Amino acid sequence: MRQTLHLVTRRDYALLRAAFAETHHYDKMPVAERLAPSVRALATKGPVTMAEAMGYLEREHGLKGVAARRAWRGARVRAHVVHHHESSMWHAPPVRRFVAIDEPETLDSTDARAEMIRRYL
Repeated sequence: MRQTLHLVTRRDYALLRAAFAETHHYDKMPVAERLAPSVRALATKGPVTMAEAMGYLEREHGLKGVAARRAWRGARVRAHVVHHHESSMWHAPPVRRFVAIDEPETLDSTDARAEMIRRYL
């Protein structure tokens, strides 16, 4: 299953994040772990665009290009920074925004995968 989450209810967010917890995705990279607190702090101030995030990572952490994009993707997943509801659709506006949401409850990843299969398959 792809790890891309285009739309998910807040109720299912914790379930799906737990189900994907044991994957080898960008959020497991050491740079994502290191940057997650600062990415979360940036997004708690209000919606953040991709351009603003890339500028921040270059200015504050010396990252640019592919390294910055991978770090942003991993850190924002780890920090629970998600697509703003207005820019989360397939045909979204050209400027996508991201917002911080409340951290989900901690769930067992095996139980989460079983529940996901039960609900959706």
